[in-house]
Amino acid sequence: MHESVMAWGNEMLTEGLIRGADVLDVGSYDVNGSWRGLAMRYSPASYVGVDFRMGPGVDRVANAEELPALFPDGFDVVFSTEVLEHAERWREALTGMWSVVRPRGVLMVTCRGPGFAKHDFPHDYWRFTPELLKRCFPAEAAASVRADPQVPGVFLWARKPARGGLLTFMDEPVRVY
Repeated sequence: MHESVMAWGNEMLTEGLIRGADVLDVGSYDVNGSWRGLAMRYSPASYVGVDFRMGPGVDRVANAEELPALFPDGFDVVFSTEVLEHAERWREALTGMWSVVRPRGVLMVTCRGPGFAKHDFPHDYWRFTPELLKRCFPAEAAASVRADPQVPGVFLWARKPARGGLLTFMDEPVRVY
């Protein structure tokens, strides 16, 4: 995990957000760092780490697009660090994450942007821009999207409206070859 991603998680995963919350970590396999420790310091009500394969930090094996069927009650906080670029079906993955965010809950996503080197784990498909991700979220989600200050990438924070709100996909990210 990049230092900037860990720093942003440290800034955003506050006690007010996490204490007593149900938290879902999508892409929780700890390859080179994780937000698990940042969240656990504030005693969430529950914490579940999911990834497409079992490994360090993984509590349950699942793909992001399967989340609504597996977790129909949803979560207060859902985060995913450095996963979206590895999801061949990125729209379904992002929709799956957003679907399990409870009304007034928060989704946080970090992903790589154009100019970042290819890094298969096991595959690497996409590069995202802040503008593309911001346009995916309904205006009432009050999504905050910004560029990673250290390496090409994106940090997304969105609060789900009380009455939900569907994602829309108008643009295509940069394809990695």
